[in-house]
Amino acid sequence: MLVREVMTRSPETLKPSDTLSYALELMIRFDIRELPVVKDDRLVGIITDRDIKMLLGPGASTVDESLLSEAALDIEVSEVMTADPETIAPNTGLSSACRILVEFRIGALPVVNPEQGKLVGILSVTDCLAQAAALFEELE
Repeated sequence: MLVREVMTRSPETLKPSDTLSYALELMIRFDIRELPVVKDDRLVGIITDRDIKMLLGPGASTVDESLLSEAALDIEVSEVMTADPETIAPNTGLSSACRILVEFRIGALPVVNPEQGKLVGILSVTDCLAQAAALFEELE
C-alpha cells in the first residue's frame, strides 16, 4: 500500500504570514492537529497543536484560544512553525511512512511531489491507524 492511497489530498494549509488566531480557527473548524505552511505552492513548514501548546507554557494539555493573549494570537505562523519538516513522497510505501512517524515522534507527514516540490497531501498517524485497524479486522 502506498502513501498516496491513504493520504488526505489537498489538505487545509496556511501561509507563513497567517496569524496564530487563523491557524487555531482552522484546527478547530476541521478538527485537525497539523497544518502545512506553504508559499507559492511549496511547503515551507508545518504548525501543530503541540507548537501552540508550547506558547501556553509547560503543562498545557489543550489548545485553548482563550489562554492566549491578544498579542500571541496576532503572531505570524512563520514565527512558530517548524521550518523544513520531514516529508514523504506519494509513492512511498505506507510501512516506511509509519516508521518515519514513529521514529520522529510526529503526528503527520506532509506529502510532497518530488519532481515538482509541491505539497499534494498529508499523512497523519490517524490515517495509518485506520489502515492498521482494517488489516487487523481481516486477521481476526
